[in-house]
Amino acid sequence: MAHSLKGNLLKLPNEAWVVTPAHVNPSLPGKETRCIWCKSTLGDIHELRCAVRQKSVIVKIEIEMERMVSEDCMPEMVEFLMNDSSWCASNIIHELQAMFDSSERCLCPYFQATYVREATEADEATYGRNVADEIEREQS
Repeated sequence: MAHSLKGNLLKLPNEAWVVTPAHVNPSLPGKETRCIWCKSTLGDIHELRCAVRQKSVIVKIEIEMERMVSEDCMPEMVEFLMNDSSWCASNIIHELQAMFDSSERCLCPYFQATYVREATEADEATYGRNVADEIEREQS
């Protein structure tokens, strides 16, 4: 690819969205050269609404869950312990996994996601993920 995909994905040129062999199913007779999502032909540009065309966004995730705390712990202390103390928020991943494993049920009733905004290059750097790099790797 002659251009770089760095930067805001909304500004990527159409060439970034070329249908590659990774997007087709060669086992489907008569469709082995078409994108399995948008049906664009191998080598053409994916349609605008195709699942392959991606962009970075910032979302706010809220999860309601049960936690054990000291019996005398007041609401403001619970919030302090989780937001401002030495407790690392990364620990929540293990707690959520344990919650899921122990209940063998879906977490969807306890989960809410809210769109915040489109991501910027600074956001991608902050969160340590560059979707443009991922797309470039997939297509090379």
